[in-house]
Amino acid sequence: MNTLGSRIRKARENAGLMQSELAVKIGVKSSGVISNWETDKSKPDADKIVLLCNVLGVSCSYLLDYYGSEELSSREQRLVNLFREMNEEGQDQLLQYSEFLLQQGYIKSDQPGMVEKTS
Repeated sequence: MNTLGSRIRKARENAGLMQSELAVKIGVKSSGVISNWETDKSKPDADKIVLLCNVLGVSCSYLLDYYGSEELSSREQRLVNLFREMNEEGQDQLLQYSEFLLQQGYIKSDQPGMVEKTS
């Protein structure tokens, strides 16, 4: 299940921080507070969510699992998650490859969810 707590935990781990280190960086009493958030026993206040995003280098949209009125498909979400796990060089390579595919004519067809190569 993809919950707020699981996204906080994943972002913390991706940032290479222990719960105690994150607690200090965002000004909470102890790692127990972070643990409660990560296990969904409690939820951070809005001001703590902003601090979490800044410290962990993620967007509020990611933590809150909100992407606006258009929901991401599972394939799109998978791509976003993979992109976020890459270092900057990997992200640049993926962007360049994506642009290459578009230049080669891989564009969406009229059918939703279908992609085809144009001649």
